Amino acid sequence: MLSVVTFGVLLCFWSGHLTVYEKPTHVIDLATGSFDWGNLGLTIYRLALGMAGSMVFYLLSKPVYVPIPHSYWVAPLLAVGELAHCYNLVRLLRKTRVLRLLILGESNDL
Repeated sequence: MLSVVTFGVLLCFWSGHLTVYEKPTHVIDLATGSFDWGNLGLTIYRLALGMAGSMVFYLLSKPVYVPIPHSYWVAPLLAVGELAHCYNLVRLLRKTRVLRLLILGESNDL
């Protein structure tokens, strides 16, 4: 139940300006070795919102799943796995100019 409340509260503060299309996602720039403290808070917020949303999805669809022992550990692991999968998918989409423009909305070269 805590994840439902957390997701609801975090979603109240979401705005279209917080998307990855308008705000950068890099906290550490490996090319220059600089650390962007401004993006750290936003990145943590996106991570918390994504994990809470994944937990809500898991809890709301729980009757569909077969009972798993220690299910309180399964949902966060699924959320982390889902985040890793989405991160890799975005990296793959960025390799093609057309997909990068149509799906990610990025028009400049990276």
